Amino acid sequence: MKTKYRDLIIIIVIVLITIIGYFMISNAYKKTTFTNSIIKYRDTIVADVDFENKKVNLMDQENNSVGYPKHDSTNNTITILGDYKIDGIRQEIVIKYNLEDRTMQVIEEESPNNTCLKQGVSNGKPISCIPNNVIIVFISSGTNYDDII
Repeated sequence: MKTKYRDLIIIIVIVLITIIGYFMISNAYKKTTFTNSIIKYRDTIVADVDFENKKVNLMDQENNSVGYPKHDSTNNTITILGDYKIDGIRQEIVIKYNLEDRTMQVIEEESPNNTCLKQGVSNGKPISCIPNNVIIVFISSGTNYDDII
């Protein structure tokens, strides 16, 4: 009878340690607050979403991408051109941002497996769109743009 009682106590202790560890780790990651999100095409920053000041700053994408990036403040979207081509035409990537939740998400794109769309909403994890040569990264204030991959 004693072994069953001891087994029960050991199981309860293990479960409690697991639950406490889970909450400690999850809270540590929740406390990371990013101030900006950078959208890069190839090695060039094309947009900077400033979550603290609630602003979107656009830079010229490149000389042969006249009119890109595009910003739609009504729908909170930024549209850029990617590298993936269909019938010789470079495809658009539409990125939705949420200034309140500090999140980014690719909502429209064309690529072989739609890898960008499948990454979903992110509030800290980089979004990588390899077929289109686009990456979205989150940074904290004081980060040097040159330090970003």
